[in-house]
Amino acid sequence: LMRLAVVWIVVPLLFFSCAKTKLPNYIALEMPAMALVVGLYLDYVARKGVNRAALISAATVPMFIGVMAVAIAIFVSDNKFASAASALLPVLIAVGSIIFTGAVATAVLLMRDRFTTVAPYGLGVAMLVAFDLLVLLGLPQAEAFKPVPALAAAIDAQRYPGDVVAIQSIPGSNALLFYTAPKVYALSAPDVKQSVDGALARDIICSAHRVFVVAPAKRPPFDPTYGRERRIVARSGRAVLFLYTGPRCI
Repeated sequence: LMRLAVVWIVVPLLFFSCAKTKLPNYIALEMPAMALVVGLYLDYVARKGVNRAALISAATVPMFIGVMAVAIAIFVSDNKFASAASALLPVLIAVGSIIFTGAVATAVLLMRDRFTTVAPYGLGVAMLVAFDLLVLLGLPQAEAFKPVPALAAAIDAQRYPGDVVAIQSIPGSNALLFYTAPKVYALSAPDVKQSVDGALARDIICSAHRVFVVAPAKRPPFDPTYGRERRIVARSGRAVLFLYTGPRCI
């Protein structure tokens, strides 16, 4: 199991590190293997008894929380998420405090021989409570900062039968489909004339009397309207909702 876990951790990490595209969810592949390593280690400690390495390992959890805090601060600063971070800060502090408390409790219990077998439960219970807190309080607040739900609400409020909905150069096509119900077209970039990954922008924008397009607020140098009238009907974060109307394309 330990060899399996090590290979499981190393191979995806190397593979996705070499990939051109990098997404945060790629690291999710690592989590079960890391959990397996932790479980095997705690099982070994419970059977063999406590040594200095076990105490040092338990003490690394608070250090890890501190490193994560620094990483989050750098990420927030680089991506200009100050408002989102201020709203989530109380939840993140609570989650970090709970995990910290569980780590300390585990370390204290490991120091007492008669509590060695129950020591891992201190960290396990803390992680369960922290996870539930993050799901119930943290994720709903983070959802409010995503542009697609707000823009989808604007589409639903203004949509007529026969209107077309599309998204261009911004992630969230599945979420837009979930919130708006009709077919959602993923458009290619404006300067693309042939595409296998998405619908051609001109074809979709010219396909109906009214076309809603969710796109980045920062527009590319080549940004044609294809002879149609284009106006911004809603904004959310770095994304905008365009409505194309008027005569069909020229």
